[in-house]
Amino acid sequence: MARISGVVIALNEAHQLHYALSTLTPWCDEVIVVDQHSEDDTARIAEEMGATVYQHDRTGGIADPARRFAVAQATGDWVFILDADEMIPPSLATHLRELVEPDPDIDVVLVPRANLILGRWIKHGNNWPSRHARFFRPGSLLMTDRIHKSIAPAPGTRRHKLAADPALAIWHFPGGNLSDLVRKVDRYTDIEARQAYARGRRVNGPRDLFGEALKYFWRQYVKGRGYRDGTMGLAVAITRTYYRVLTAAKLYELPRKKARKEEVRLVRERMLKRWSADPPSEAPPEDEPRANSVS
Repeated sequence: MARISGVVIALNEAHQLHYALSTLTPWCDEVIVVDQHSEDDTARIAEEMGATVYQHDRTGGIADPARRFAVAQATGDWVFILDADEMIPPSLATHLRELVEPDPDIDVVLVPRANLILGRWIKHGNNWPSRHARFFRPGSLLMTDRIHKSIAPAPGTRRHKLAADPALAIWHFPGGNLSDLVRKVDRYTDIEARQAYARGRRVNGPRDLFGEALKYFWRQYVKGRGYRDGTMGLAVAITRTYYRVLTAAKLYELPRKKARKEEVRLVRERMLKRWSADPPSEAPPEDEPRANSVS
């Protein structure tokens, strides 16, 4: 019988880790949790639920080095990756067990994922089925640090795509409220902008800033019929469009950040010097730098 390893990476996930582990431990031969030095009871909860816990240093908001480390610790013939904010139904576990017995002509299984955002299953706007390479033979994946594109089947691997069936899906609960989602957007866009800049991408003007975002909104909300998810569908489309605008804005800012900071410093120094010699009147002189002169 094939051995299956379940792996989870975690950072301050005490409030939800038990949901994920409760859906892994009944069918996996081993469960590995890689904790990134959490400041809550994440490690204790994992150990109490029977997981083997390893520690891994935090890596600037990028979870992928810890995920690669977790997969490297797995001893099973197959590995299943689950995030701490996800769960799987028993029907998926049963299906995967049956799939690998006897040994199939498969290396990677693409599993659909259902997103429950603020308690609502978002079914449209290209959100369902969004399949991910989560069940695989060791060595069958390419795992990088590129955000949102860090896991992909290796070239030449034999792939099996599961049906778009909620009973065969990973259920994802991203964020507890809108504030959580906005904080996640800010963190992820920092990383994505830096990675895009390192790959040579540049943003030079309004067209670069808004063009891709507007096209995305059209694909997500109109062409992808995101409007069928009601108010939450619109909120999701706007949030994800904002994600793209913010990424582009940060990418625009990156090569200019140091120069802008110095420019602002010089403006303030000149203003302070002038005001020390001649206190300002109600209206600044015509040659006085104005706030909108630094853009």
